[in-house]
Amino acid sequence: MGLTSWTLVLAVLVGIISSGGLSAEARRFRLCHNYVLISARGTRETAGPSLGFTDMISLTLAKAPGGIEYDVRYPAKRDYTQVTTLIGVADIRRRIERGLALCPKQQYALLGYSQGATAVLAALREMRGSEAERAIRAVVLLGNPYQVPGQSSTVDELGGSSTRNRTGLLLKLVPSIGLSDEWDASGKVLNICYGGDPICSGYGPDTRGKEHVLYGFTARVQYMGAKFLIDRLKGYRPYVPSKAEELGRLIAEVILLAATAKERERGVKMEDKDLRPDSAEETMASPLNGETQTI
Repeated sequence: MGLTSWTLVLAVLVGIISSGGLSAEARRFRLCHNYVLISARGTRETAGPSLGFTDMISLTLAKAPGGIEYDVRYPAKRDYTQVTTLIGVADIRRRIERGLALCPKQQYALLGYSQGATAVLAALREMRGSEAERAIRAVVLLGNPYQVPGQSSTVDELGGSSTRNRTGLLLKLVPSIGLSDEWDASGKVLNICYGGDPICSGYGPDTRGKEHVLYGFTARVQYMGAKFLIDRLKGYRPYVPSKAEELGRLIAEVILLAATAKERERGVKMEDKDLRPDSAEETMASPLNGETQTI
């Protein structure tokens, strides 16, 4: 593209910014925010917000100004190759890294339910020591199949410690997926394990199964999670970019959109027609970084 063509493109972009002529969706992702809630749904939930976080997310956005919510794009299917979870891990990393490139002061909170918790934990492991990891202000896990016993970040549905010493159903298969001691001690993690949920507690005489789908329908869980998020996200002052910074970011967004369209042309896209979870069976096995695991 010649200099004249680039001049025309820049002129159009400047005009768009000045006139506010972008669509609502474009403006939503063009501007920097105080924080982004990245939510990963559980196995067989349809694409979009997880039932486990519905009220938690809406309460947080209402009480902690300047935030948006992003739903992790991954199939969330039962898959014995674990490819679905790996897709979720990649999307979490990509969203944070690209977000920081455009908005360096933006903060993040990761929310994961069931298989989504697995994706969040694996993403934390992959981002260890990076700028992306340092930008994460809070993590909320529900029905975590890789729950590590004895961690202070674990509470039951009432905020108590009755499930703290329970071991996640899949932890013994791949212990490295579990929350690290560093993250547990950071004060940034809330791991809620419902009493009787076999996924985070392991199967036993006191587990029944239905509890795994009760998180989103339990007001105490939703308020507890929202308060945790609000306490860690509220107070961050909005970052207002200059016109020059905004233009640079918009150009980067245009390039990013073009690259994404090219990927889709190559067939890199996902479809999810599964139903929302109808049982506590969330197991699936596959290699993560060369290891074999489930969910």
